[in-house]
Amino acid sequence: MKSTLFCVVIGLVFAGCNAKHTAEVTKKDTTAASSSEGTKTQAKKAAEAPKADKEQKAAVADKAKKPDPNADAKASLAKSMVGQWQSACFPANGSFAQLSFDVKAEQWHLDYKSFSDKECKNVTTTAKISGPWKLTQPSKVGEGVYEAEFGFAQRTITAHVDGAAKFLAGLKPCGGEGAFEVGKAKSIQVEGCPGLGMYPAAKCGTDFDIAAVKNGQLFFGERPKDNNMCSADKRPTKLMQYGLKRI
Repeated sequence: MKSTLFCVVIGLVFAGCNAKHTAEVTKKDTTAASSSEGTKTQAKKAAEAPKADKEQKAAVADKAKKPDPNADAKASLAKSMVGQWQSACFPANGSFAQLSFDVKAEQWHLDYKSFSDKECKNVTTTAKISGPWKLTQPSKVGEGVYEAEFGFAQRTITAHVDGAAKFLAGLKPCGGEGAFEVGKAKSIQVEGCPGLGMYPAAKCGTDFDIAAVKNGQLFFGERPKDNNMCSADKRPTKLMQYGLKRI
């Protein structure tokens, strides 16, 4: 009887130990398998990373290689703008004016002359403006019209008669007693001369304009009354009524 009970007890203990051992082995096997699978996954990701990075770089490179669909039209317009252009004599602020542009591949120069007569023969003042320029993108204004930026590197004003010198002297901040001498150019690049629609360089270093060449004439945007085109949101929304002719 004791022998039988002993065997039963031993058997139960053995069975329990065996079950525990089996569970531990199974757990270890599962953990090992999971660890192995994780290692494989990490290795796979590590192997795929350079490939993904390479593909991403290739996609960026391909995008960079794609030509600008408007490049030819923009280059053609820029080339056609190069040269010397002049406007007709037109009324301006109680007097008369005429514009003369000298446009080079990367630089532009403007002589804005004011006259006391409608034939534009008796000049009173000359404003000279020059700087870099570029076309940027097609404008919504119309076909063949491009947005343009005309930078201000230099700006001067010259009075050609005493009356003009006195008038300019009364403007702030560019004026002042003796500020303008007849026949002598005065730089207004830094302080500007808002009374003439020319603003300080720190606040207005570029004209945001539009440009087109139509029927052999050069057109810019129609300027606002305050002449302020110092930011992209002030860019003209239509071309000037009269174009400039090549000279």
